[in-house]
Amino acid sequence: MLSSTNFLMGFAGLIYLVAGVFYVKIPGNPGDNAALLRREFVNRPDSVDVTFANGVLTSKDGHPIGMTLDSFKQAGAAVPSVAELEGKVFFIIENEADLLAKWEQIMAGKPDFIKTILRHSENFARRRETPNLFGYNGLDPQLLPRIVQQAHATGLRVSTHIDSAADFAAAVRAGVDEINHLPGAIFEQGTTEADYLITPEVAKRAAKQGIIVVTTTNIAPLFARDEALAKVRSVQRKNLQLLKQNGVRIAVGSDNYMDTSVDEAVYLKSLNVFDNAELLKMWSVTSAETIFPRRKIGYLREGYEASFIVLRGNPLESFERVRDIRLRFKQGLLINAAQ
Repeated sequence: MLSSTNFLMGFAGLIYLVAGVFYVKIPGNPGDNAALLRREFVNRPDSVDVTFANGVLTSKDGHPIGMTLDSFKQAGAAVPSVAELEGKVFFIIENEADLLAKWEQIMAGKPDFIKTILRHSENFARRRETPNLFGYNGLDPQLLPRIVQQAHATGLRVSTHIDSAADFAAAVRAGVDEINHLPGAIFEQGTTEADYLITPEVAKRAAKQGIIVVTTTNIAPLFARDEALAKVRSVQRKNLQLLKQNGVRIAVGSDNYMDTSVDEAVYLKSLNVFDNAELLKMWSVTSAETIFPRRKIGYLREGYEASFIVLRGNPLESFERVRDIRLRFKQGLLINAAQ
């Protein structure tokens, strides 16, 4: 699971096929990119299969506005206005009236799911008064249940970006289908471990509601080093242990457009929370099911799609064997991916 359609377009999915990754979920793409990709590159037996959000739902000062504007600045390009980007990269939802007024436009992009943003929602009002956080906030958490209701009425699942434990709890209360990120991959200034630890009560409710949590843990080394990274890994380990103990379904997904879920799976292995069999099921079954919940994939069973890889060694004995692929079959077709 990645968030860059440009990267996917440039390699036409080859990097994924080489890695043995057949299913990709892109929660942060412009809708125009998805139309081109669907038409020319993806969702064929000889390519990767992809689902798209086609624009996230966020606030007027929310993520990914800041990141998007910064990307233009870093490229030395003319920086567009927020108004020029709305309806393409994101939709600004400040209240229920916005949601209803923009819903037809959101649906016109033919999203496969709805992506929403929470960022330290426990401090929603105070963050809006902090100028340097412009573009790095999220939705009013009180709006999220209404968005979920609207999406579910249309038959669409809802994925929610979270940062803090309070965000995680708000997403669970709202009844989302999928939570993107574990709390605490990045410690914001002035926060402590306590701000990122999921409570047992929230974990139990997430399991009961069938929410799937997408890990994205391997972004941590991009933002922390040494002692700071050790603290982040400790929080990741505690949260994963809690989710596992309470039966929450966990999917393996990366938030780094420079890699695939292979590196995320290997990073998860390094946290020593899951054994090899558990990791393989999270990766090959749960991940596939949360990307394409209506398809028969992820199992070698009668009536399921004949999509699988053949390894040269047993990953139950040595997890690194997942990189040693001999053959790739997708929907019964032998894939000749360049090495």
